[in-house]
Amino acid sequence: MRIFLFSCMVLLMICGCGSSSDDSTGEARSSPVDGISTDPPGRRIYLTQCTRCHAALRIADHSPEQWRKILPDMIRRSRLTDRQADDVTAYIFHELSAPTSP
Repeated sequence: MRIFLFSCMVLLMICGCGSSSDDSTGEARSSPVDGISTDPPGRRIYLTQCTRCHAALRIADHSPEQWRKILPDMIRRSRLTDRQADDVTAYIFHELSAPTSP
């Protein structure tokens, strides 16, 4: 009986370790459905391409005006395709316009 209870506690601890936010950005992460990621493409690009040279910046730490200055240079440096550049730009400005939770 003790082994069963111990196993259940370990299982609950393991399941409880999952997080619904991404530590590098502090933003909610969507969960996959049937093995398909529900993250917007711009988020995936931001977290993979934009972190090759530096840690992901918290999007809300910069104003839209600052992002308008940051993005062109970073897009060029990371050699994003036009589609990737559009996706990451749309993602960043969508996140800036999203209501923040208290």
